[in-house]
Amino acid sequence: MIPKDWSSAPVFSPRKQLGPREIIVNGNTWRMGIDNPLNNQPSRPIDMGHVRILLAVLSFWKGDNPLSMSLKELGRRAAGSHGGAYFKLLRQKLGDLRDYWIAVELQNGDKRMFPAISRIEISTRNLRGRKQSNNNQQRLALDEWVIVDKEPRIERARAVQLDNVALAPEFAEFLCDWTNIMHVRLDVLRTLASDLAQAIYLFIPSRAVHHSKADPWKINLANLYDQLAMNVPSSKSLRKKALVQHGEKSVVKQLNNVPILHGYLRVSLRLNKDKTDWLFLAWVEGRGDLPDLYSSDSALVDAWRKSGRDEVELAKLLRNPLPELTDEERYLCEAAKIELPKVQRFIQLCKVAIGKNKLHRVLAEIKVDVVEGRGIHNPTGTFVWRLLKLISEPARPLNKS
Repeated sequence: MIPKDWSSAPVFSPRKQLGPREIIVNGNTWRMGIDNPLNNQPSRPIDMGHVRILLAVLSFWKGDNPLSMSLKELGRRAAGSHGGAYFKLLRQKLGDLRDYWIAVELQNGDKRMFPAISRIEISTRNLRGRKQSNNNQQRLALDEWVIVDKEPRIERARAVQLDNVALAPEFAEFLCDWTNIMHVRLDVLRTLASDLAQAIYLFIPSRAVHHSKADPWKINLANLYDQLAMNVPSSKSLRKKALVQHGEKSVVKQLNNVPILHGYLRVSLRLNKDKTDWLFLAWVEGRGDLPDLYSSDSALVDAWRKSGRDEVELAKLLRNPLPELTDEERYLCEAAKIELPKVQRFIQLCKVAIGKNKLHRVLAEIKVDVVEGRGIHNPTGTFVWRLLKLISEPARPLNKS
């Protein structure tokens, strides 16, 4: 549960922030979006898209600066996207965050001001020359990315790496504490389509985590919108409409039963006693019968996440005892020169995740490659890599007749 008075208000609002916003967090006063103290120019306005990118950058934080990440991986963590169209937006929003200033006044009276991203350098690598020397490295200022973007023939041949990325230590620690205390998950946040749903997800779970369906945490919608720094609709029907419109894609549908740090958030609406407003109800339920995959650093679980599929689907598959390997599968492993004792459990997990037919196909392909001498120097490693690649492929939608 969030400590009493840890935060005076939600840290981020679903509305685009056009001016400074002040919150008190754990006794320290934070002013988000202040004027740039170097030139007195206003901070760039930010929205929930910027927040997702900032939290994605934070996911690379290991306790110290500088950070390094590929633009592709940052896009995947921020929005589950590898597309070039999103990369253009990602670059723009990174530039905004570099010009978004924050001030903090600590309890001891010390004050500091810094941008959300204090420093960033860009390296590009020619994909056709990975084995060449570092002379192929090209460093670009963030402002020059637009020039690279105008030369698509060059851009397609290059991988973009973000180097020497720096966050102010106080701000990074604040965000780390905040994401843990709020019980939220970045991979879940990016799946929520609505900015309002994302803002509620970043606010509600810490309140709901110790409540049950019989005793839910509750807040009336007028207060909810006010705390989120939103315009409060004039009538209770309009306040409800904002959460239930669009059917299966409504805010309530998006938030109900989504994973949080531990367990699943459940939400619903009901009228208050005097019927003057709707109440937003929230509580957390566990899935004690399912394995908790959130803290897993397994390569198989990571590949599953990259496919865009819900961890719950994999957890349900792994709930049952793992299937034994058949004599045919053991024979194929032996013929393919796969070191079975090292990877037997992994193969059993893959058999559950992708099915025996796909497993047999990969085994047969490795066996043929080995028997025909097609240059596989490490059959075990090649087999593991091909299985992980297969698991990470995006799930294909079912054809509807």
